[in-house]
Amino acid sequence: MTGNRVRRSRRQILAGTGAALVAGLAGCSSGDGGGNGNGNGNGNGDGSNGDENGDNGMEDDRTEDAEEVNVEANNFNPQIMELEPGTTVRWEHRGGTHTVTFYHEDNERQQRVPEGVEAVDEDINPGSEFYEFTFEEPGVYDYFCQEHPEQMIGSIIVAGNDDPNQPGLQEPGEEFEPFAAQEIRSLNDEARDILGI
Repeated sequence: MTGNRVRRSRRQILAGTGAALVAGLAGCSSGDGGGNGNGNGNGNGDGSNGDENGDNGMEDDRTEDAEEVNVEANNFNPQIMELEPGTTVRWEHRGGTHTVTFYHEDNERQQRVPEGVEAVDEDINPGSEFYEFTFEEPGVYDYFCQEHPEQMIGSIIVAGNDDPNQPGLQEPGEEFEPFAAQEIRSLNDEARDILGI
């Protein structure tokens, strides 16, 4: 994934500018002066480098209209979210090292997402700043952070599934520590209120 921007110190910028100036002057003093350069400082090109947004050609592939969950000091903010099917959610790094991990059998956890939904287990940290997932299947999706499984738990409710027996509304299994089980129960109560069941 892209999305990381290169940050340069003032000293690096000034050094780079000085080197470009010297190279440009050297180009002016040699050659035939015909002015048919290629835009790299030794002719009459436009000198553009990077894209129109001035970000050194680094592309940011975040979905423009995604709903955002901030992944920060041991919590997902917001912790619970209601969406329409087809909505993309972006979990955005705000501090620490975390994951976005669905409660899913493939992640060796109790299934707490709709049947047929893929297992998600993605890092969210300074080197991998965000993760996006588009929620197509209606239902309740419970997820957690592998680094903080007892503290960081979230829930996404995708409208259109009011089945009280869906996986995301089941009683938490025996493998849940007491605090995590209580968080799941609390999120389930909110989800039932949202879904009207």
